[in-house]
Amino acid sequence: MSEADAAAWSAGGTTVETTDGAVWMRFVAAASPTPGHDPLLVLHGFPSSSFDWRHVLPALSATHDVVLFDFLGFGSSSKPDRRYSIELHANTAEAVVAQAGLERVLLVSHDMGNSVGGELLARDLADELDFTIARRLLTNGSIYIEMARLTAGQEFLLGLDDVPSPHDVADAIAVAICHVHCSTGAVADAIRHQAPVAAVRSWRHYQPPHARPPK
Repeated sequence: MSEADAAAWSAGGTTVETTDGAVWMRFVAAASPTPGHDPLLVLHGFPSSSFDWRHVLPALSATHDVVLFDFLGFGSSSKPDRRYSIELHANTAEAVVAQAGLERVLLVSHDMGNSVGGELLARDLADELDFTIARRLLTNGSIYIEMARLTAGQEFLLGLDDVPSPHDVADAIAVAICHVHCSTGAVADAIRHQAPVAAVRSWRHYQPPHARPPK
């Protein structure tokens, strides 16, 4: 991944204004539309973004329309200083589906997206959803956080308070992450003005994973 790749991906989408913040989304029409093939609604994982799906997008969109988006706090969506909950992410998914004008979707989810998908299914069963989930495909992830075997990095992120931190704490977080993942000080600058969780979750969209921070 390069910074140019991420920028090109972001440029290929649009922004949906919601009551909770601006949400980035991308609609890709099927290369060979096939009757009876419902649109795919893709829910990304943690701590990542829809950018993870770029390599499989051509296959997904061969016979299905595909809708991808970044949850609030991730990727190209806005990162308000607030708690990011599964309920919030499900609300975001509903707003994206409404913007796309979809009535039925095939839900494709990964990692944290599986949990969000579970919330959407619960709303669907309770007749509280404005669209129908025709089918669901889960990939590589636990639905229930209590049953998940988290990596050390995921435990670290989840253990952070969802409140602004002093500059020295925020800088320490930025340095720890950038030591492996960053090529500039952009993430450090962003962290100073955001809740650490929001900023840390968004680093992958902006920095190449092989780079090192400046001395």
